[in-house]
Amino acid sequence: MREELKAPDSPNASTVLSAGALLHSSGTGPSALPASTARQVGHFLLMEELGRGAMGIVYRGWDSKLSRVVAVKVLSGLSLLDESRAARFRREAQTAAKLRYPCIVQVHEVGEAGDLAYIVMEYIEGATLRRHLQSGRPDVRKFVRIVKQIAEALDSAHRLGVVHRDVKPENILIDANGSPYLGDFGLALEVGTQTRLTMSGVLLGTPSYMSPEQAAGDADRVSASTDLYALGAVLYEVLTGVPPHQGKTVHEVVHAVGHDEVVRPSARVPGVPRELETICLKCLERDPSHRYATAAALAADLGRYLSGEPIQAHATSVFYRWRKKLARRKARLFGAAVIAAALLVGTLLTIDSWSARTWMRTEMTLRDSMARVEDDMVSLESWGRRKAEQEAGDAGYAAKLREVEDLLRQGSESLPDHPDLLVARARYQVLMGREDDALSLLDRLDRHPGSSPRLASFVRGWALYRKYARAKEEPAARLIHWPVPNGGAVRLEDIAPDTLEEASYSSQGLEALRLYLESGPPDARAWRVRLAFAYMQNHFDEVETLYDQALQEDEGIAWDLEAHWVLAQALYFAAVVKPVEADRLATLEKALTHMVPLEPRMRRSAEYWAWRGIVEHAAPRHLDAIDSCQRALELDPGHTLAAHNRAFAFQCLEKEKAMRGDSASPGDSSKPR
Repeated sequence: MREELKAPDSPNASTVLSAGALLHSSGTGPSALPASTARQVGHFLLMEELGRGAMGIVYRGWDSKLSRVVAVKVLSGLSLLDESRAARFRREAQTAAKLRYPCIVQVHEVGEAGDLAYIVMEYIEGATLRRHLQSGRPDVRKFVRIVKQIAEALDSAHRLGVVHRDVKPENILIDANGSPYLGDFGLALEVGTQTRLTMSGVLLGTPSYMSPEQAAGDADRVSASTDLYALGAVLYEVLTGVPPHQGKTVHEVVHAVGHDEVVRPSARVPGVPRELETICLKCLERDPSHRYATAAALAADLGRYLSGEPIQAHATSVFYRWRKKLARRKARLFGAAVIAAALLVGTLLTIDSWSARTWMRTEMTLRDSMARVEDDMVSLESWGRRKAEQEAGDAGYAAKLREVEDLLRQGSESLPDHPDLLVARARYQVLMGREDDALSLLDRLDRHPGSSPRLASFVRGWALYRKYARAKEEPAARLIHWPVPNGGAVRLEDIAPDTLEEASYSSQGLEALRLYLESGPPDARAWRVRLAFAYMQNHFDEVETLYDQALQEDEGIAWDLEAHWVLAQALYFAAVVKPVEADRLATLEKALTHMVPLEPRMRRSAEYWAWRGIVEHAAPRHLDAIDSCQRALELDPGHTLAAHNRAFAFQCLEKEKAMRGDSASPGDSSKPR
């Protein structure tokens, strides 16, 4: 008869205490218990019982030969008579003994004494992960590190062909230093050695942490991916405080594992980090092929999250989840139709169609996709901030763009006029330099109210700022040759006033940006908006002051590439009207320092290279200006401004050569990039 003891600290009725799970105690040495109560097994003194489970009893013991504290798992004499239990016990010892990894409880010795069989293991002084989780709201980052280390331990086991099959908080031990250990390989399966101990139909594991293939008793499908599901369930409990599937009885839990979808962690606990939720749900995919390919891949993604780098896993699209939900609804409705006969078929199909439209039309169905678009857009607007982005380079940026395109296309196919999608699509068009397309999308909002008016104001204002900035390219190039009297005072509006077109962009853009700033508390975009607001009022010195203030309050502004773009143009206009040449040149060099960070993201933009050529020409760095204008013309052969500026730069070089009286390129006319 199988002995299963309910753990006193289990989260629900479905959790069974594992032998070897509670290897923790505060005593050390052989004197922890009176000698009269101790029992000898071989040369090991069994001093204190630590826990009981299906396979036997775990004791804190004393190794009299090596004078050290150990953990001794003893299989009782009655159990030894059970051939299957004895075989499983020995197999556990053989399996665990071959594993050598810092985060796996090490097996020291295996033996038999009379009617007792025993395994001697490394003694871990500490507590189980279960105890830590019950002690209060956990430090998420701390426990994510623990899950990462356990994933690495599992990877080492999987490489040796060993699948644990019973990963759960009770089997993860944490020592006094916070280091985790994975123990209890009592259910471990060595790939390629399956016997009747693991035959199909036998339910092995702990229900709340079982994978669907385990819950179905399908031993043929148990693999390393099974452990990833279980570790995902552990991560789920770290994030939410409960396992992904619960029930009043073991049967209810097993049924839930096999049939119910996992509730998203953020639905249980608002504020769960999106990246962790994505990682967790990827582990908990019902189809093993949709989980991480290896435990090492899971550990790597957790490491990326901890270091602030983009994770590799992608959140499942809302449309994918809709299809899964609708498929299950159809299956249930079809079954009901068969039972109720043909008379109900038409009604049920109508209900199913209505249900599909309901799913597609609710705000909730779009939440995840819009959040992901927001995350991706923030990443694109500060591309190069993270090490992974630097390594990915242009290819990574292009891949991220495609990801956003795919999300927006999927949404537009089903909800072309949804307000939130219209705003997101408009923002993407601005990023791609297609401001007119963005404004056309925003104009459709008047017919479809309901989106966030603040976000729409931001996107509209930014599109108009970009159109205004582009319109000022020509006057910017003209100002290179404007004679500013030394010591005199000149206002930009006196020598290059806004045209009617520029004034229109400015007035509409200022109105939209003002609405954005006044309609809510400051957020990550607020500083960038203030910079553009000052720029469109020709308050160029104020732009630099605002940027310096932003750096004091939010270091993230240093990675906002759009903010660099605004500041670089503002510094140029501030420089060209400075009456003192030294001040003018210093400000132009400062403008160039803010243009250089833009190159990785904007190297394919003719507008960027044309503007950079303008600033370099004014610096004067004529060779650099010629190079930048040439790049602009390679991207856009019809870029008139770049062609004219390149010609002017060549003329300036010729004049400098004539003044020097030689044909050599002036050594100080260009500085290294």
